[in-house]
Amino acid sequence: MHTKNLLFINMSPIWGGGEQWTYQCAVEFKNRGYAIEVIAAGGSKLIQKCRQNGLITHPLSSGRIMSAAHKDILHSIIFANHSVAIITNSSRDLAVANYIKKNKNQTTLIFRRGLDRPLSNNIINRIKYKQVDRIIVNSSATRRTIHRSFPWFPRENIHLVYNSIDSTAFRIFHPKNVRQLLHIPADAKVLGMIGRLTTQKGHRYGLDILQQLLKINPDTYLLIVGSGENEPLIKSRISKLNLSNHCRLVGHVDEIQPYYQACDVILIPSLFEGFCFTAIEAQLLERVVVAFNTSSLPEVVQHNYTGYLTPLHDCQSMTRKVRFLLDNSDLRMQMGRQGRIFVENRFSPKVIYDQLDSIFNLPDN
Repeated sequence: MHTKNLLFINMSPIWGGGEQWTYQCAVEFKNRGYAIEVIAAGGSKLIQKCRQNGLITHPLSSGRIMSAAHKDILHSIIFANHSVAIITNSSRDLAVANYIKKNKNQTTLIFRRGLDRPLSNNIINRIKYKQVDRIIVNSSATRRTIHRSFPWFPRENIHLVYNSIDSTAFRIFHPKNVRQLLHIPADAKVLGMIGRLTTQKGHRYGLDILQQLLKINPDTYLLIVGSGENEPLIKSRISKLNLSNHCRLVGHVDEIQPYYQACDVILIPSLFEGFCFTAIEAQLLERVVVAFNTSSLPEVVQHNYTGYLTPLHDCQSMTRKVRFLLDNSDLRMQMGRQGRIFVENRFSPKVIYDQLDSIFNLPDN
């Protein structure tokens, strides 16, 4: 089915990588001449940003998906006299999309999976995902996981498309004096962890690494940027390890570049990842990355070239690599420059969006 009508459904109330992808994709395809509509959680950052860019939005509340109020919104889409491709991001989104597809002819349903976690191959999911025409994944690791989760889903209908990144938004500039603002000495060694405060992101490993490094260099600090449900647990562990004087929790910030640039090394001890925008953004700002070798991270960090990948859960190995980098400023700068070139070449927006354009317009089987 060839269509110039796209409906993005993303019901997550939080702002994360999936929501960033939805927003950027919707804006890009509006600029390419598509008619775009977005169904999102009412009051979410996603729906606010879409409205600010002139996109047609449909806010759904957090209540029952098939409530009368929700059906009124969905019926306005169902009875519109045009074909549509629906792009979803979660199982909850699929419930909404399946209702539309059941009642509307000429509908292509595309499921985007941005997280390398298994899906249950139970009867409910088989019914739900059987309605999906195509799956888009943002890493080879996630594609392999989809194969294992749903061996019945046609492999030729699973498409690998990396996330794009607009490198012009991450120009190197003289940062605000973040270190002075956070009372960190100008010549201190600073590690950074940037992302949601969740168990997935492995903050406990970052704190353990800091504790080990302080035994060698008492002028080492850890900068933690982000918000999330694990904030109380992280604060408690900081206190338990007596790291309060060397940790800075700054919460969510909108202007993130100066915080990357305040760091010498970016830590990503994630237990799993989808695409990992943090690794991409760090490299665009010429910051070397040390990450666990898991999920998509080997695809977005070049080991021994733009950073280091260490075995999953191996805190000692990660500590050794971080210490080596902190002791070698010339190497950090070299790897940082290589990181920016790597990202600019591999994740160019035009290449990525051209791939998506062709997928959205593939003929249905």
